[in-house]
Amino acid sequence: MSHVFSSSRDEQAKLLDDSLQAVKVQAFQMKRCVDNERLLDGLKHCSTMLNELRTSSLTPKNYYELYLATFDALQYLIGALRAAHVTGRHHLADLYELVQYAGNIVPRLYLMITIGSAYMSLAGPPSADGAHGSDSDEAIPVREVMMDMLEMTRGVQHPTRGLFLRYYLSQMTKDYLPLDGIDGPEGNLDDSTHFILTNFVEMNKLWVRLQHQGLSRDKERREAERRDLRTLVGSNLLRLASLTGVPRVTYESDILPRLLSQVVSCRDTLAQEYLMEALVQAFSDEWHLATVGQLMEAISGLGPKVSIKTIVIPLVDRISAYAARRREELEKAHAAEPEEQSDDSNDAASDAGLSVKSDAAPESIDAPSEKDQTRDTLPCGKPESVQSEAEDSNAGDILNEVTENENVDEVTAGVANASLDDAVSDNNNESDKDGSDIAPEKDAGSDVASEKDADSDIASENEAIDDVASENGANSDAASEVEIKSEAPRSELDGLASLFGSFWEHVSNLIEARPDLPLHDAVAICASMLRLSLACNPQPLEPVDSVLVFVRAQLRARDLSPGAHNPATANQLLSLLLGPLRAYVNPLRVLELDNYASLLESQNERTRKSVAVALLTAILQRNTPMTVEGEVSGIVRLCMSLIGRPARPQPDALSGADVSALATSADDEDLAEEQGLLARLVHLIRAPDVAQQLHLLTIARDAFSQGGDLVRYTYPAVVAGAARLLGPYAAMEPKDEDTRAEWQRRVRQLCRFIQTTVSALVERAAGSTAVAELALQLFLMAAQAASVSAAFRDNAALEEAAYEFVVQAFTIYEEHINESRSQYQALVLVINALQASRNFSPENYETLAAKCVQHGSRLLKRTDQARVAYACAQLWWKTLPDSELIPPPAEPDQDEAEIER
Repeated sequence: MSHVFSSSRDEQAKLLDDSLQAVKVQAFQMKRCVDNERLLDGLKHCSTMLNELRTSSLTPKNYYELYLATFDALQYLIGALRAAHVTGRHHLADLYELVQYAGNIVPRLYLMITIGSAYMSLAGPPSADGAHGSDSDEAIPVREVMMDMLEMTRGVQHPTRGLFLRYYLSQMTKDYLPLDGIDGPEGNLDDSTHFILTNFVEMNKLWVRLQHQGLSRDKERREAERRDLRTLVGSNLLRLASLTGVPRVTYESDILPRLLSQVVSCRDTLAQEYLMEALVQAFSDEWHLATVGQLMEAISGLGPKVSIKTIVIPLVDRISAYAARRREELEKAHAAEPEEQSDDSNDAASDAGLSVKSDAAPESIDAPSEKDQTRDTLPCGKPESVQSEAEDSNAGDILNEVTENENVDEVTAGVANASLDDAVSDNNNESDKDGSDIAPEKDAGSDVASEKDADSDIASENEAIDDVASENGANSDAASEVEIKSEAPRSELDGLASLFGSFWEHVSNLIEARPDLPLHDAVAICASMLRLSLACNPQPLEPVDSVLVFVRAQLRARDLSPGAHNPATANQLLSLLLGPLRAYVNPLRVLELDNYASLLESQNERTRKSVAVALLTAILQRNTPMTVEGEVSGIVRLCMSLIGRPARPQPDALSGADVSALATSADDEDLAEEQGLLARLVHLIRAPDVAQQLHLLTIARDAFSQGGDLVRYTYPAVVAGAARLLGPYAAMEPKDEDTRAEWQRRVRQLCRFIQTTVSALVERAAGSTAVAELALQLFLMAAQAASVSAAFRDNAALEEAAYEFVVQAFTIYEEHINESRSQYQALVLVINALQASRNFSPENYETLAAKCVQHGSRLLKRTDQARVAYACAQLWWKTLPDSELIPPPAEPDQDEAEIER
């Protein structure tokens, strides 16, 4: 076959055109003979046409085009064959024997498959009595024809020709395979399964053999062409999955072991990888759940070059999607239970059991439903990668099948015994009462009439007892039905919760059994298992923590391997760490994972920063408050990569160039955005009391202090949060002198916190005019928070705090603001703050106002001096709004209304 791969593209095109032209001519002659009812001549032209498929000069891709042309021509012949058989002109069995005398094996086998499939189609679908329908009374030997064609195709062992021949066999017989369980000449479901499995095994052998044909230098080209032909082999798995009525037991014990044995034994990397992927995609999720042990054992036996990640991850993702859909359905059903239970109890109480069918409850308990009867004969799933929701909802949960039935039986027995005991006790109580009333009449020796009356009374009482018992029985049946309905979703929810445990055991053993597995593949598989855990039940933390522990152990064991910290591993670790953040409604739940923080701290800076940004974004988007010390300190620990300034790149030792000069403005924008997330996080600190709030702000400030000059982004939010506490502190002013000293101490502590925070901000960014102006604004904001409210009047502690804040603002003005324009703007801000104040004493107010005038007269520009002068003039002309005006006290003989007028 070396000449096949050495031919040029032009030669291949010429050979293909010649073959297609010959097929077109012979197909035309065949159709003309068939239309003129010369079927045998048509078969001769068909045999000549099929001779073109004997070529070995075409590449597999071009051979496929030739195959499609001949396939289309053969479809016209099938209708003529059926018509000839029905009219009696030619019997298909005779034609099947006749074409076996063709001179060449390739045309012979194609004709045999064509006539044999037409003969099988005459059997038709099974009728009502179980027999196959046919136009005549003869029994079509479907099994014999199937097995004969299957054995005859072994005569073609050329890889390309044999693959397409068997693919044609699969295509032509797929709609006529027997699906009955009855043994007869028509065949049964076991024959169809054996037929597809045998064809799959032989096609896989031919496909693998194609890799070893030709020269070694064309190995990559042959592998690419093998990839083009892989769908021919995979089609058998789709045919097998589309067979309806295959019992799950048969799949577990016969079908899957044969498939896995062939995949493992072929020892070809491409074949093992593709066939396992196709197997995972072809069959249903429920069957994968029942056979996960066999699948993992087979995966562990694959070749060392096979990418296990591409096999395990799609399998786990399919199970995760299935578990998420089932959990959502069960939670909806469980949420609807209280309403149904209340409706059923109300109906039972109001109708006294008349509207409840007495037969319904026992039938729903004892008689197996249609779902239960067909549970062991579920049809295979569709070949698509994701099954439809309707198919998943109709199929029963395989893992909880036995458990659910046992729970239903226990609940049924308990309800039945309880209702029986209630009925018996009611009967006994009524009988005792009746007996006590009737016994004296018997003892008195009454006449026959009195005895008849007593008998009639007893009969009427017994009827009443029966009515009560039947009513109780109906009510108990209704209650038992409600309890059974409510028990089933709970049982299946528990089964979904335990699904991860069994699956994780197999996956962890698989990873440990493959030390040659690349680290990034192992981490990717663990990330998919973490998604499965969150899909099954996101509430428990132990499954997620077990995955994190396993990943940490793998990192420690392979720390010295070449791929320990490559980009692929880092990306997979990032995906693993982001999984809980995307799944949990409350992002703070990651703090409850014992190994999450330690695993994050062992990653590189890029991964830690990406996780920190994702965590802050989730908290801010969901507006999640932090109320305790553990939450604040935990979030700060996870975000330490954002708090500290990243290390600057060192200058190049060879060229002497400063690499840090290459930093663009985009880096500064990203830095400002990240620090903005930290600043916004401060506003979500919401402690239950003001003392605890100040403590949490102190924790945040101490953590932010490790950021160096980056505190210019985060400290303003801390100061704003502390300034908001001045109002609640003022409202907490006690009337008792004993506790007033403690209150004043807390107020001073809060003011000291604000002052030290702003002072630290100025020290960290010494020489920066922008930071100095920001510090001045923060002091004025704190001063306004302590003095702007009318409720703060006559409060010495807050007045002292506000005065101190303004003095600190003047200190920053004098020491750090030197530009004339900035000085003017700073003085305007101070004047505005004093103008809005309400609780300064006249002495303090005069002092601060005079300070403003003094600094205004020292400005460099005359225009600025004038503007500050008339702005300061308003400080002595300050008027209060009407809501804050206090009318003078009225004289004893004067009406207050007159004073107000």
